[in-house]
Amino acid sequence: MAAAPQAGAKTPLPNIAIEEVRIEKASFTQRDGQTGKTMQVAIDHLILRAKSLTTPLSLDLAGLLDGNAFALSGTTGPVADILAAKPWPFDLSAKAGFALAAQIKAAGTFVMTDKLYSLDNLKLELGKSALSGSAKVALGTKPKATVRLASDVLDLSELAPTSEEGAAAREKKTSGGRVFPADPLPLDGLKSIDADAEISIGKLILPNKMALNDMTAKAILKNGLLEVKPLALKLGGGAVTSDIVVDAGTQSLILTVS
Repeated sequence: MAAAPQAGAKTPLPNIAIEEVRIEKASFTQRDGQTGKTMQVAIDHLILRAKSLTTPLSLDLAGLLDGNAFALSGTTGPVADILAAKPWPFDLSAKAGFALAAQIKAAGTFVMTDKLYSLDNLKLELGKSALSGSAKVALGTKPKATVRLASDVLDLSELAPTSEEGAAAREKKTSGGRVFPADPLPLDGLKSIDADAEISIGKLILPNKMALNDMTAKAILKNGLLEVKPLALKLGGGAVTSDIVVDAGTQSLILTVS
C-alpha cells in the first residue's frame, strides 16, 4: 500500500505530451497605432505536429492575408532548440497571392540569441530562380546587418502580378495623374541601421523580360550614408559600372555611370 503524501508536500505535475495543435477558421485584425492602417488575417487551418519539444516540428498553414490567399507547409527543428538558441533548421514551401500557381521553397538554419539573429545555408527557390547565401543582424545600440547572396538565375518576371492585378495597379497610378508619388523618399529610415551587403547574380531577368548579366553589387550603409560601389553588370554587348550614393542627412542621391 502506497504511503499517503505528507502534509505540505508538493505533488509532481503529470508528464503531459501534446503531439498536435490545430486551429481552424480563425481571424484577427492588427492595427498600427501610429498610422491607423490595419492588416486582416483569416486562418483556414493551422496544424502543428511534434512528438515532443525535442523532436522536429511539422506545420501546415493556409489562409488569407488582407484577402490574398497564402499557404505554408514543411518541417522545422525542435521547439526546444530555438528556445535554447541552438541552430534551428527549416525546410518550408510557401504559396502566396498571385504566385499561388508557383511554389516558393525556403531552407536553411536559423539561430536566435539575445544579440544576434542569423540565417545560414539559406536557399530560396521559385520556378527557375534560385538564391543562396546568408544574413545576420547583430543587435546593439544600432543594429547591423550583414548579407551575402548569390544566384545563377533570378527571374523577377515570375513575381510579376497577373493581368488583372497589373491593370488595377496601372489604374491606381494613372488616376492621380502621377506615376510616382510626390512625397519625398523616406531616407530617414537609413539612419536606423547599418549594413554590409554583397550580391552576385549570373542572370537577372527584369519584369519586362530584359536580361542583365553578371551583376555584382557591394553596398555599405553607415550612419545614414548608403554607398553602392560598384554596381556592375552586362547589358547587351556592353558592360556598365555605376556608383550610387544616398545620403539621408542631406536628402541627396548621386549616381555615377561609366
